[in-house]
Amino acid sequence: MVLVPYTLKHLGYELYGYIGLANTAVSYIDIISVALNSMAGRYIAVNYHRGQKEQASIYYSSILVANLLLTGMVSVVGFFAIDNIDNYIIINSSFVNDVKFLFIWILFNYFCTLLCNAFSVSTVITKRLDLTYKVNIFSVLFRSGVVFGMLEVFVPHVWYIGFATAVSGVVYLIFHVNYKKRAISDIVFLPGYFSWNCLSEFLKYGIWSSFNTIGNMLNNGLDLLISNLMLQGTLTGKISIAEHVGILFYSSTKAVTSSFYPEQLESYAKGKNEVLINQLKKVMRINSVLCSVVIAVYYSCGYDFLRLWLGGAEVDMLFELTVITILTYIITGVVNPLYNVFTLTKKLALPFWVNITTGLMNATGIYLLIKNTPLGAYAVVLTTMVLNCVHLIDTPLYAAHCLKVSLKTFYSIIFLHLVCCTINSITINILDKFLFTGSNWILLGIKILIYGMIAVFISFLILTSREEKKVSLKMGKKIFHGLFRL
Repeated sequence: MVLVPYTLKHLGYELYGYIGLANTAVSYIDIISVALNSMAGRYIAVNYHRGQKEQASIYYSSILVANLLLTGMVSVVGFFAIDNIDNYIIINSSFVNDVKFLFIWILFNYFCTLLCNAFSVSTVITKRLDLTYKVNIFSVLFRSGVVFGMLEVFVPHVWYIGFATAVSGVVYLIFHVNYKKRAISDIVFLPGYFSWNCLSEFLKYGIWSSFNTIGNMLNNGLDLLISNLMLQGTLTGKISIAEHVGILFYSSTKAVTSSFYPEQLESYAKGKNEVLINQLKKVMRINSVLCSVVIAVYYSCGYDFLRLWLGGAEVDMLFELTVITILTYIITGVVNPLYNVFTLTKKLALPFWVNITTGLMNATGIYLLIKNTPLGAYAVVLTTMVLNCVHLIDTPLYAAHCLKVSLKTFYSIIFLHLVCCTINSITINILDKFLFTGSNWILLGIKILIYGMIAVFISFLILTSREEKKVSLKMGKKIFHGLFRL
């Protein structure tokens, strides 16, 4: 977040748009890699929890070799494509070499992430995903330091962002390699353990995740490419910033969901279905609190935040784009934990067909709206938001079907989530008419703190059960009495 206004100041909206485009383009490799890696961690962890260490090592060795081979093959094709990239997208002639180097470094970072897949299963098995988050924070800070330093000392170039990202990717890979050696040394890599049967097993179910990636690409990955080809470079840059803000909030819900995945995986491996369902509902409520607080606070404070964040620049359009983008992720954030069910149960076909259908509708809708209406950049974010609402219907229904429980199992929480988001947004918006404006960071911080506390309290009242309220009150009394004695 800190990097965005700084890079915009040095590079401008047009060059900034290529950063999002580079990340999106390189992520297309996921269509291939996800087929192998989406199920590999599951197989390794399930066999480890069942005490089948040798079989876990066979899966581990197989996926590591496969990722090394994939890295080698993709690098050849990737570097050739980057060398001719000005034939595929619109690039100002003075930026061509700069953008090519940006894509090269982003591709290198992707290879680090790809190789990390085999090693990162160690934090899942040991239930230490907190270590992953800590190294992520360190990597972000490290990357920010590199970007600040290079932009300040040297002539500004957009490829600095890619270089800093690649260096932080190396740091991330080194951490996971070392942690795997220390934490689960009983899972070993041996070339003789490589098995084509294991790879075919990964692909048998992982191919649906790969197809699902195509759907995700159509839903969220082609918008910047279409914008680059059909809109001005400045508008593409604004859409990229809006998506950056939206993905930041989405990453928060994703982090919450991922942190509970190890215990869900263990419950499923041990056949504790009822425990698994309760775990899923708990994470859905946590995500709902987070989502309802974010949208309520951002709707009231987001304009001042953007104005201060971007140094007083014109932010009317950007604020509207970010609100719509955040809504895209906030509305469906409550069902995020249910996607784990499809991986656990290896039932990935139907989610693919839903995703690919909405993805095709999204890409087509964006193209037609930009071409035939004056919506412009709004066409990109509005189409995605509307179509993403489909997942409030299909995801809970199919998750319940996979777990062989009532189809209504998860809908009570989804209903309360929508109620909570609505009440929080209305309440905070009314209060905002009587409170001071966030004219500086201190005043804005105070407003966000006040609104956040109110929204959390409202969410607590709506989303928690009577028993959970009693437990929370008891804990609060103990903490209060403990502080009073001090």
